[in-house]
Amino acid sequence: MRIFLTGATGHIGSRLLERLIDDGSEVVALTRRPAEVPPRTGLVVVEGDPTCPGPWQKTMDGCDVVVHLACSGNDPEALTARGLKALRERRLDSTFQVMIGLEQASSRPERVIFLGSRLALGTHSDGLPAGLSELARAWEAQALEHDVQGVSVTVIRAGLLLGPDIVDLADATAAEDGPKPLGWIHVDDLVDCLAKSVDAKTAGLFEAVAPQFPEVEFVLSQVRTLVGAGSATGPGLEGEAGAFLSWTLPVAPSSAVARIDHAFRFTDVQAALEDLAPSKQPDVKSPQTGRRRTASTAVARPRRLVVLPCEGLLLPEEGRLHPASGSLVNMLHAAGLLVVLASSRSGRLCLGLAGQLGISAPIIAGDGSVLVDPLRSEAIRTELLGVDRIAGVAMAVRTAETGAIVVVERGIHAATDHPSELPVGLRELVTIDECVESSALFSRPATRMFLQAPQRRLDRALSVIRETWWRERIIAIHEHAPGVVAITAPSADRGVALQRVESAMGMERRSSLVVAATTRDLGMLEFAGVGLAHPDLSASHHGNADRVLETADLLEIGHALIRADLASTVRAATHRS
Repeated sequence: MRIFLTGATGHIGSRLLERLIDDGSEVVALTRRPAEVPPRTGLVVVEGDPTCPGPWQKTMDGCDVVVHLACSGNDPEALTARGLKALRERRLDSTFQVMIGLEQASSRPERVIFLGSRLALGTHSDGLPAGLSELARAWEAQALEHDVQGVSVTVIRAGLLLGPDIVDLADATAAEDGPKPLGWIHVDDLVDCLAKSVDAKTAGLFEAVAPQFPEVEFVLSQVRTLVGAGSATGPGLEGEAGAFLSWTLPVAPSSAVARIDHAFRFTDVQAALEDLAPSKQPDVKSPQTGRRRTASTAVARPRRLVVLPCEGLLLPEEGRLHPASGSLVNMLHAAGLLVVLASSRSGRLCLGLAGQLGISAPIIAGDGSVLVDPLRSEAIRTELLGVDRIAGVAMAVRTAETGAIVVVERGIHAATDHPSELPVGLRELVTIDECVESSALFSRPATRMFLQAPQRRLDRALSVIRETWWRERIIAIHEHAPGVVAITAPSADRGVALQRVESAMGMERRSSLVVAATTRDLGMLEFAGVGLAHPDLSASHHGNADRVLETADLLEIGHALIRADLASTVRAATHRS
C-alpha cells in the first residue's frame, strides 16, 4: 500500500511514519523540514508547505490513502484573537490544499484520513475560548463537505493527547467551575487508531478517546506528582498548558459519533500518566532527530534567561559567528543560565545559528515578529500583518519603483515574486523558500515583508506609507540598510517578544539578563531584570541600562553576566529575608 502522509516530522506523524513502514507500506512523507526525516527503505520524502499549493500536491497521484496530520496540533496562540485567526488559516488552508491535490490527481487515492478534535462538540459556554469550537467544526467541514469523486473521507476526533514528551502541566491550574471529566487518549493508542483507519474501508466521523473519563483536577495532581512541577517537556501544550485542559471537552462520548473500533493499550489514565514519568522511559531515541535522549525527564528550571543579540554581538561582520560565541553560550549554560537569541534575521537563518550554538530556548527572530522553537524548527508565536496591509504597501512601493524587490515572510518561511538572486543586503536578513506569482505572494497574512529599491524611490514610497498606516500605528517600519526596509505589525518588538518568551518558559516578568548591542535592543532593556549596554552602543541610549560593559570581549561579557546574575540573586534573597 502506498500512503501519502503530511505532518511527518510532528509528534504523532513521526510515530505513525515508523509504524506504517514497519507494517510494510510505502510512505510518501510531506514535510517542510526534510532533513529531519531519517532515510528508510520504503520512504519517499517530499518537501513542501501543506498550507500553500505546490508541486507536492502532484505526489498524491497514485497513492492509495492520504493521512493529513499537518497543522492539527493545539497551539497556545489560539488564546488570542490574532492567534486564533492564524490557527484557522493554517488548518483550513492545509485541508483545502490537500483536497485540491486529490481533485487534480489522475489516479486518485481511495481514502483520505484527517485528525480532528473533540472541541467540535463544544461551545463557548463550555469554557472554550471564543471561536475555537467553531474552528474545529469548520475544519472538519472543510474535509467532509469537499466532495471529491471516488474518495471517501474519514475524520478522527481525538481527545487530549497524553504520552512521553507531550504534556507540560507545570503551570496548569484546575478548572474553576467545578469537576470536569476529561476525554483523553495515549499517543500510542492514537497511532494505532490511525494505522487501523488506513486499512479500514469505513468512512465518516469517528471518536478516538479512552473509555475512562477522569476529572481534570485528578490529572493535574497526578502529573505534578509523577513528573514534577517545573518539568520541561517537548511538543504539545507549553506555556499556557492549563488552558488546554479546559479546552478538552468535558463530556462523555457523543451518541451521534461512532467510537473507533480499537482495543486500547491505555484504558486507565493512571497508566498513561505514569508513562510521563522519567523512570518509565529511561533512554529512548527521539523520533524527530534520531538522537538518544531521556524521555520526559524532569529537569530543574534554569535560574534566569540571558538574551544575547546576534547583530552587534555574536555576528560582528559578514553574518559569521564570532569565534568565541560558542564558548560564551557554553559558559552561560554551565552557570545555569538559558540563552535566548534576538535577531533581525529571519527565523530560518536564526535556526542555523541556534544549531551551531546549541540553543534550545525560543528565539526572538525578525525583530520580534516571530518566536521560533529551535527544537521543533517551527514558529510558535507570530505578530501578523493583514492581507490588506501587505497588498497596500506592495502597491505603494511598486508604483514608485516597478522593479522594487518584495519578500514576504510567514513564520520561518519566505517567498518572493523576484526571479533572480536577492541582493546582498537582503540575503543577510532572509532566505527564500519559493518564488511565486504576485497574486499568491500578497494573498495571505504575513509576519514581515521586506522592500528593496533605489533609496530615492524607496523614500518616495515610504513617505506615502508613513503618512497613512505608519502614522496611524497600523504598521512599523524597520530600516536595515540603504534601500532595504522591513514592514511589520506594530506589536512586533523585541521587548514585547522577550515578555512572551519569559511567559513561555515559566519565568517571572522582568527577570531576564539582557545585553543591548544596537538600538534595536533598547525595547528589551525596558523589560529586563538586569540590562547591560555594549560599549559600542551610543551613550545617548544608555538610559535604561543598569550598567555599561567595559569591554567587547565575549568571554568577559559572559563573566559580567554571571556576576550580574549572582548579585541579583543575592539582592532578591536579602529582600525576602
